[in-house]
Order: sequence, then structure tokens, then C-alpha cells
Amino acid sequence: MGELNYQKEKELQEIKKIEDRIELLTQKIIDKRPTKFKMRDLMHDFFASLLVGLTIIFKGHLYKLAETMTIYHVVLVFISTIIILTAAIYFGSYININNKKEWPFFTFWIKRLTGFYAVALIVAFFLIFIFGFNVLLIEPSGLIKVAISLAMPCSIGAAIPTLIKES
Repeated sequence: MGELNYQKEKELQEIKKIEDRIELLTQKIIDKRPTKFKMRDLMHDFFASLLVGLTIIFKGHLYKLAETMTIYHVVLVFISTIIILTAAIYFGSYININNKKEWPFFTFWIKRLTGFYAVALIVAFFLIFIFGFNVLLIEPSGLIKVAISLAMPCSIGAAIPTLIKES
């Protein structure tokens, strides 16, 4: 009798696992619930951002360009970056969500935007300092100009893994 109860309990556990997997698939495929933004996602974003940043920083003209940029140019680059990331977040992920009441756009957007831009700035400063571009800059404000300019392509690169995963 004990062996029969053990088998029955084991089968019930297996059925529960199958039900949980079906629920997860239902959430992902039918309900189109986005996955939670995890540390693993940030690592994917970091490496994608790094790849794009490496291709940009070696062009060598970024620090020269930063010397000629005014504050208006820097603000325009920053605003353009936010607009591009917002479009990527909305059209790449948010538009696919069926239950938008459960996932308000602002909270969905701010988490992803903050993650993408923070990763991009970290990568930008890392690349600037590791390759010594900070030494080439004449003005201290040039460092911020280069970082914000480099953060634009880096942040778009950071968004690529999420766009691929959510599509």
C-alpha cells in the first residue's frame, strides 16, 4: 500500500510540473506577458552595448567631434537617444502585450530605459578610460560630451537582445 501511495504522489508531482509549464507557455505565447527584466538580461545588454561601442570608439573621430559640440548638441543627442529607445521599447516589446492594464507603459518603459541607458553609460565610460580617450580631450566637459555621444549607439546596441528575445 505504501508503494502505491508513493507512486501516486510522484505522479501528482509530475502532473503539477506539467501544469506549471503549460501555465508558463500560456503566459508567454497566448497572453504575451513580457518576461521580468533580470540581471541576465542586463548582462546580454552589456555585451551587445560593448560590441557596438567598440566599433564606434575605434573610429577615432569621436573625441574631435566632442570638442566642437555645444550643450545644445549634447542635449539633442540625449533626447534623440531617449526617443529612439522609447520607440524600440514600445514597438519591440510593449506592442505585443495583450493585457496592457496589468503592464502600464510607464513602469514597463522606465525599467527598460533605465537599464539600457545605465548599461550604455557604463560601457561608454569604460571604453573612454580603458583606451585613454580621456587624455586626448582638451576640456573636462569633453568627457561628458564623448560619453553621451558614445552612449547613443551603445544604448541602441543594449536594446538589441531584448528586441530579439521579445519578437
